[in-house]
Amino acid sequence: MTVEVLTESRCFGGWWTRVRHQSSVCRAAIGISVYQPPRATSVPVPALYWLPGLADLHVERQIRLIASYWLSKLGIAFVIPDARPELESSKNGESATELNWNTAWYVNATQEPFQHHHRMFDYVAEELPEVATNHFPIDAHAMSIAGYANGGLGALSIGLRNADTFCAISAMAPSLVFGISGRPPAELMALLGTDEAQWAAYNPMNNVRSQSSQKTIRIDFGTEGDSYDKEEVERLARGFQSAGQPADIRTHRSYKNDAHLVATFLDQHLEHHALALGVGESKIYDTLGLI
Repeated sequence: MTVEVLTESRCFGGWWTRVRHQSSVCRAAIGISVYQPPRATSVPVPALYWLPGLADLHVERQIRLIASYWLSKLGIAFVIPDARPELESSKNGESATELNWNTAWYVNATQEPFQHHHRMFDYVAEELPEVATNHFPIDAHAMSIAGYANGGLGALSIGLRNADTFCAISAMAPSLVFGISGRPPAELMALLGTDEAQWAAYNPMNNVRSQSSQKTIRIDFGTEGDSYDKEEVERLARGFQSAGQPADIRTHRSYKNDAHLVATFLDQHLEHHALALGVGESKIYDTLGLI
């Protein structure tokens, strides 16, 4: 497999590299952004696979720049796939941006016209680590997964269903889209259809019942705004507890579930992953402790 290097940028002594490759899983081109910390010039380093929650590149660039400083100190690579494969057109003539959705869904679509190319669950779980470790100085046996919003939902479902692969799991304001009714939003139904068995495969509540991880999962929510549902967060906590899944679920007063929440608490998530990946034996730095 070959990759095309699109851009390279120096950052905190390391490198941000953006590449594109032809995915065998998605049967389409897909882009990946990778941060290689300074330590990667001498030895393979652990990697945190980060799943974007939005197709909004401005928000994601902010997250990447904030993360770069900590990653350069910790010696951890940051691997970020694009939210969807690149397509010129889809079967019914709709644009490749999948109806211009500004959200990411880490599922294997079962509905036309998306089922042939939108296989992001399998891509992240199987092909992405292979591409990253084959083309970058990344340790294939030391990887963890995290994400924001819908990417947080994807990190939970992929991480739990591949608990032996990922050393740690965390999520920033993961979208609890299944709700009390268990009915996902219209966008997700367009990908998965109306078969409830298809939805269940990506619901963390179901994932944790079938295959929990003995590693503590870190999750943060802001309590402000319409995107925070106290009942759903408490339901998630009870579900994890009843399944025997260790989880550190924190809520933060006055914070919205946006890039500001990520910017404030990302360092704590990176420390969570550093400890699991074996590059931090104790508190690496003092966190601000803003609640």
